[in-house]
Amino acid sequence: MVSSGSRNEIYTPYAFSELADPYNIVWAGDWAVCQHNWAGLVDLNDFGEPVPSLAKSWSITSDLLLVTFKLSNHLFWSDGTKMTIDQIVESLRVSKLGTVHTDLSDAVESIERKVSDEIVFRLKRPLPPLLRSLAYSDWAIVHPSTL
Repeated sequence: MVSSGSRNEIYTPYAFSELADPYNIVWAGDWAVCQHNWAGLVDLNDFGEPVPSLAKSWSITSDLLLVTFKLSNHLFWSDGTKMTIDQIVESLRVSKLGTVHTDLSDAVESIERKVSDEIVFRLKRPLPPLLRSLAYSDWAIVHPSTL
C-alpha cells in the first residue's frame, strides 16, 4: 500500500481484478490469490481427488443424478459471523448461473436445502466431474454481501 497524501492506494500487478471475484477470474494471477480467499463444498488433495471442505461428507445415488452434501459444523465467514445453509445455497445458485469458465451449470437442474445441514444437487444427467469441479472458483462459496 502506498500513501498519497490523505489517500491510500493499493497497486496491483497486471490485470488483477479490483474485487478479485472468484466467479470472474480471467487471469491466472487472480486465481493464485483468490484460491486462498474462498472455499468450496469440497477441496482437492495433492492427487486431485475430492476431499471434504465445507461439506464433511457426500453421497451420490446409484443413478448419479442426486448428490447430497452434509455440511461441517461450526462454519464461519472471515468476519466471524456464522454461515447459514441458506447463504451457502444462495451462493451455489449464483454459481449455477454460470461463469466464464463453467460448462457444468447446464447439467445442474437444482440446488436445494434438504435439512438444516444438507444440500442436494439434482442433476439433469450424470456428471462425473461434479465433485472435482466444485473445488474450483466457479463454485466458490462467497459472502452474501458479494453476490
